Amino acid sequence: MPTQLLFFTSCARVQGHGVYIDKCRNRYEGGWANDRAAGFGTKVFFKGDRHEGLYKDDKRNGWGKYVWANGDKYIGQWSQGMMHGRGTFMWAKVITLSLSFLFFTCSVRA
Repeated sequence: MPTQLLFFTSCARVQGHGVYIDKCRNRYEGGWANDRAAGFGTKVFFKGDRHEGLYKDDKRNGWGKYVWANGDKYIGQWSQGMMHGRGTFMWAKVITLSLSFLFFTCSVRA
């Protein structure tokens, strides 16, 4: 399915699947509902970070994988755009930890 660049207008709400590139050159491709990122999508940030997972109301929400430009990554749950719930954080050059987040406050499980 070919992608499309979405243009926002006050006349219609964006729905379905599409691509949006913001003024900072961050690129989101995925689902849309009521002019907001919704469902599964991938956002690639201008500086090289990348998130692939579920969105609700333009925020990371549910399962997702975030990879920083330096190779560090988090795979786990998100809520309201923040790491929240169970997940695994992997440092590119060091160790892997299984963590539990409560809105980005971390507790380590042995």
